[in-house]
Amino acid sequence: MNRRLSFLAAFVLLATVLPRSVHAARCGIIPRSSLSCTDGDPTCDLDGRRDGRCIIALCNTGSTDAPRPTFCAGSLTWTTLFRGPVGRSFVARAGRCPVSKRRVRCRPAADPPGTHRLERTCSLTVDAPKVSTGRTTTRCRIDAIRFERQPDHVTTELSIRFPDPPFHARGQHGWLVLEVLSPLDVGVFAFGDPARPLSGATGSLGGESIPIKVDEARLQIDELPHAETIWTDDLHGTLDLEQSGGAFDPRRVVLHLEF
Repeated sequence: MNRRLSFLAAFVLLATVLPRSVHAARCGIIPRSSLSCTDGDPTCDLDGRRDGRCIIALCNTGSTDAPRPTFCAGSLTWTTLFRGPVGRSFVARAGRCPVSKRRVRCRPAADPPGTHRLERTCSLTVDAPKVSTGRTTTRCRIDAIRFERQPDHVTTELSIRFPDPPFHARGQHGWLVLEVLSPLDVGVFAFGDPARPLSGATGSLGGESIPIKVDEARLQIDELPHAETIWTDDLHGTLDLEQSGGAFDPRRVVLHLEF
């Protein structure tokens, strides 16, 4: 009797596990030939500049059974975005089952890197745990990256880099990242504004992360191209930020940025 019960239990377990195992075996990985993007090529490098880095957007194309990650410089429904210097590569993925994998490389242009590099300066006043300055003019890089999360709902990530001291410290650039939760346009966005909402910021200044409890976050866009591209750095305005660490973290950051 015990043998029969043991056999029956093993049979039921096998019947339960087998379909999953067969399904897992079917869910394979499809290797694709590699892709290359030359720095400054507007068909794949979103900034179109020979500036020593590539900004590459990929879309999940193909069919359910044969997904394929491909360049999609004009679509806001991209699935993978890469920003990196020439010579670097990354692996893009498309689909869930099966998964398609493809290595994408950023190749140097014929001109020397940096020939068409865009140098930009910002004016920054900041009081943070590791750095405190009055109004300072410093080099900066601002990337506005749009993404259509669902039909007719476009959000924008604002990525800001400060490559010079005192904001750069301990081997890392100063940086801030915020998210505009409605279509980016000329005007004011603020934390808590239901019509034009703005997230708080994460980031690092002077080699230490900033506190993340938002007391005030206000972004004013004065100039912006009309075309809704995936990426742009052609925007101008101001950012006011005040964040604290809450009840158990006495740190505080107060920042005013003109870009």
